[in-house]
Amino acid sequence: MPNTPAPPISIAINHTPGKGGGYVEVPRWWIDNYFCFVRSYTVTGKHADRLPGSFWKYTLYLWRWLSVPRAADNKYHTYIPMDQFPVRADAAVQWTWAYHHSGVVQVELGRFTKKHDRPTQYFYEPTTSVLAWQCFFGGLQSALAYYTAMLSEHRHKHDRTPGSNTYAWRILVAREIDAERGAHGLPAFTSKEWYAQAVTDKAASYDKDGLLVPVIHSRATAQRKNETDTEYDFRLAANFNNDGGVY
Repeated sequence: MPNTPAPPISIAINHTPGKGGGYVEVPRWWIDNYFCFVRSYTVTGKHADRLPGSFWKYTLYLWRWLSVPRAADNKYHTYIPMDQFPVRADAAVQWTWAYHHSGVVQVELGRFTKKHDRPTQYFYEPTTSVLAWQCFFGGLQSALAYYTAMLSEHRHKHDRTPGSNTYAWRILVAREIDAERGAHGLPAFTSKEWYAQAVTDKAASYDKDGLLVPVIHSRATAQRKNETDTEYDFRLAANFNNDGGVY
């Protein structure tokens, strides 16, 4: 009779008792498919650079809280103020808007107040498909590529018009994620009305091929006197409904 190997020994640090004990389950394919230093493909076949480390740092921190069901209702939700994410304030805002248009995590935007009493809330549906996540990651990769190229083009033209690029970023993310979803039979996540409003706000226009192209600025609005770096980042990240900014 062949020898049967003994069961593996459990990894001790995954089962530390007390506050902060236990472990977080993370999909292996996140690491296998996206933690790479080479160019990869989106699910629509486009070349795309890897997602940056700040995105994964943000995502893993969010996932640590979001992937654990709440004791009160056994559902997956949490709230996290922007200044609690372990990334720069501008990166936290950037990735929050990405998840807002992701189609995989429902984001109810908070509001920046001096009392810090309106944090952003996140909700997750546990039956969300792998394909939906792939479309999110792929669309985000494409949006990053477009965003970087557009910034470079404007700087090359020596366009120094100042402004916030939050709206432009949102348009690119929403557009590319919906393109990925549409190519794989999933419904668009961002509404047609939202895209129409972006045009009405003169934040974007359609090119001759029918592609929605955002207005982008190569230089950020100047920081105000006595304004902290965090306050400056939050002000630049304010959305276009005058709600005081995402928090």
